[in-house]
Amino acid sequence: MPQTEFVADPCRFYEILLDERLKDINVIYVSDEMVQVNYRYIETYVENHYNTNIFVALYTTANARMRLYEQLNRLDKYVMYLDTDSIVYSDNGKNTIPHSDMLAEWTDELDGGYIQKWVATGPKSYHYVTNTGKVVTKVKGFTLHHKNALKINGAAMEKLIDSEIRCVSVQDNQITRDPETKELINKILTKRFSFGFDKRVITQDYDTKPYGYAY
Repeated sequence: MPQTEFVADPCRFYEILLDERLKDINVIYVSDEMVQVNYRYIETYVENHYNTNIFVALYTTANARMRLYEQLNRLDKYVMYLDTDSIVYSDNGKNTIPHSDMLAEWTDELDGGYIQKWVATGPKSYHYVTNTGKVVTKVKGFTLHHKNALKINGAAMEKLIDSEIRCVSVQDNQITRDPETKELINKILTKRFSFGFDKRVITQDYDTKPYGYAY
């Protein structure tokens, strides 16, 4: 995490410059008697928080991954999309995943409904419509307010997948702070949304195979 200090003492200034625990040191002159120093700690020297337990964290994460892989192995080709803690799959009536509201159990995010239409262009970028008419569109890195949602939606995702278009460009106002003057600046930022699936090899029938798979 970046750190910032306003330094007026020359001794403290040289302490920061010569500190082997620090990296990415950046100096900004504020006045004739003061400078702003930005820096980061090298990961080796980052102190763990007093209430952090790395072993509990590792066990919890590993156990969750085992539960995920267990279901992926059982569902096999019926898996349509997955994330670190969720699975979207085609239910054939025999492979339904049991769910409940208990801790460490799978939960139903559709409240008993089901997805009628599903489109995904990459990790954390998807669009779906349920049998109740609920429409959900999520794209990592983009805020889908009304203006952006007119361009980034299910129809656009389908065109990206079918290679009818290469990308979708949107513009957003972004408020940033000038590091020297400390003034807030309103900038127009252009971002491009495109098909970004590179985890596996896509075959001609839209199936996917792992890299190195022998066809």
